[in-house]
Amino acid sequence: MPAGTDPSDLKDRAQLGARFRAMYRSLGLDRCGAAKLLRVSERTLHNWETGRHLVPYAAYRLVRLECRAELPGAAWAGWSFIAGALVSPEGHRFVGSDCNWWSLFVRRARLFHVVYRENLDLRRAMGAARPAERDPQGARSAGSEAPAPRSKRSVRGAGAERRA
Repeated sequence: MPAGTDPSDLKDRAQLGARFRAMYRSLGLDRCGAAKLLRVSERTLHNWETGRHLVPYAAYRLVRLECRAELPGAAWAGWSFIAGALVSPEGHRFVGSDCNWWSLFVRRARLFHVVYRENLDLRRAMGAARPAERDPQGARSAGSEAPAPRSKRSVRGAGAERRA
């Protein structure tokens, strides 16, 4: 028997074709509308539906996406397209104009992450240097006493002296 003529293979292709037909019909498309969407002839679509030829992966995926099927890959788990909008797992809808600034948003978030890490590293380094200045009881070392806080009047008075 030539390749591709196995009866079980034909049966599997016919089942796939029937599912494909059910999907595009659930979109409200007839054979003519589906052929226009996929940019193929109606005869080609008929051959896919009957199992004479295997439905191409790209055509099947396109119709699945239009039918609100989930996007491919684990990173897109829960995401889908509904009525021309991208829908998040939480149910938030995003239309095309909402996505115009995503690349800028992502770049700024990455930059923030870098700056935040640097800030944490600097704070840790400064925190590690401070305990060396203290003695074991936690009191300040000699000569490193904190200056006495100034009252508001003395601060105001200092400003008045500078202006004069």
